[in-house]
Amino acid sequence: MLNKEITLYLIMILRTFPLSWLYELYNDDPLKQKTVYNFVKYLEDAKYISIHKTFSGTKFLTLTPKGYEKANQSNISSYKYVSWSKASDRAGTMGENHHYLIFRFLLNYLLHFNKLTNIYTDYDKQCTLETYEFGQKYFLKPDAIIIPPNEDTENLITLEADTHTEKHLEIFEKILKYFLIARSINDLGVKHIHLYFVFGSMDRFTSIFSLEEGNIYAFFKDANNFKKSKTRATMMIKQIITLLKEEKIIFYSGTFDQPFDDFKKVDFISGLFKKVPRWQTI
Repeated sequence: MLNKEITLYLIMILRTFPLSWLYELYNDDPLKQKTVYNFVKYLEDAKYISIHKTFSGTKFLTLTPKGYEKANQSNISSYKYVSWSKASDRAGTMGENHHYLIFRFLLNYLLHFNKLTNIYTDYDKQCTLETYEFGQKYFLKPDAIIIPPNEDTENLITLEADTHTEKHLEIFEKILKYFLIARSINDLGVKHIHLYFVFGSMDRFTSIFSLEEGNIYAFFKDANNFKKSKTRATMMIKQIITLLKEEKIIFYSGTFDQPFDDFKKVDFISGLFKKVPRWQTI
């Protein structure tokens, strides 16, 4: 169930989001929806949040200075309230499905660990990964980057939310960039990138990541000849398999309504070796 710390922190991360998203968490439970109503009223009466209504009537939550101070009591965010609040006026885009998937994943992550940690979204300059290959700069802006608690310095979590709008080639180009970044992972000061793909449905996962039914095999087969990619980068299958074996990059997949620990690791290695046995010896 929601609590004050996680809710305020989630608003701080996302700057704002529709009030209806909290009710949607408990669509099948009127009693819990009543609890949400009382909870939100408490936050508003305590002056932790303010509720803004758009011309269409949609209500959005944002933090007051008091709420921001409470959410940021561990100094997780380096922004001052004035500069942070400038980015909170984005009600025009926050109702989109893409942001809803991000919201659900981050909420499930925070509920699972019940511990606040540094999380950056695409509104933050820290939400960028980059590397140089042969004098060319490649960079990615994940939908979110999660820095695990201080005691874990080996792992970096990134999020990619998929709403069926990107073509397969665009997704594969993004995956290629992740492999390029994983190849120079030591520059990030971590040992493993945990890349979470969150989908609206598992049918979408199958159409992309299934080595039997999807299109991902075409990516592995042609990653060293990615002529149609805007990235125009190349990577031999031997390098990709090495990165997967050494777990420099680890893929996970699931849907937005799954608890965090229900996301499944995608075992590309076994699938690729079954598909092309000779790759076991390269």
